[in-house]
Amino acid sequence: MKRLLLFFVMLSMTVGSAALDLVIDEVGMGNWCWAAPDEVWFVVMDGNQGDVYGPDYQLIADFDTGNATPNYIYGCGRDFDSDDNIEVMYSIYHSDTYTQSIIVRDIVTGQVDLELPGTASHSWYASTFYNAGERFVQGNRLVSGTANYDRTVVYRSNIVHSVTDVTQPHPSALQAWPNPFVPTRQAGVRLMFAMPVAARASLAVYNVRGQKVRTLREHEMFEAGEHTVWWNGLNDRGQPVASGVYLLRLDSGGHTLVHKSLVLQ
Repeated sequence: MKRLLLFFVMLSMTVGSAALDLVIDEVGMGNWCWAAPDEVWFVVMDGNQGDVYGPDYQLIADFDTGNATPNYIYGCGRDFDSDDNIEVMYSIYHSDTYTQSIIVRDIVTGQVDLELPGTASHSWYASTFYNAGERFVQGNRLVSGTANYDRTVVYRSNIVHSVTDVTQPHPSALQAWPNPFVPTRQAGVRLMFAMPVAARASLAVYNVRGQKVRTLREHEMFEAGEHTVWWNGLNDRGQPVASGVYLLRLDSGGHTLVHKSLVLQ
């Protein structure tokens, strides 16, 4: 994959100044993924081509997803099953039905280890998390055109890590889907983020002038793991917001993450 556009920077503070060190530079969309309870990898997708970076920001694997182009990466690691191959968990968006499927794929063999198929009437959304050092995958099935879920499934890997302290002290990987968001077609924007440790966090929506238009969570306690919060496109007065760019802001423990979302009324 060409390493041209997308980049991740590490911020190191010095007295009176800040230094930015470019460590990854790629075309495509990148996502942080928990590869183990105390280890984070970075996955970049450019169409159906993917690269996996380890905790030292070195490329450890590349892969392709065949004819399918993922629209979001939910997870990556060697502990989805017992073969020690790297698996990637991602979603596939079906533009004809405005729904999505969830796939867990072995990038060495190309085998699909798990599929939650979207249909004309249902969409699947997922998360992956650790409990007592063991990976779990959760899927929630959404009834198309509504905000109602009619089914939940949970899979366990049966591979248990020796859990040490998770040293990353702040939330990571704030993402929003769908983006752009079309309220006449979709039930809401799904805001996804990861908490490495249990902590209080606030989540709000701002316009480009910096004015808060919706408070989604206010100083709420979140457990360690991945979380999802929905925004239905309404402001705090219950009115639809105008078309435009909005800033989704997550604050926790003195750290702030911001993600842009485009609303098309």
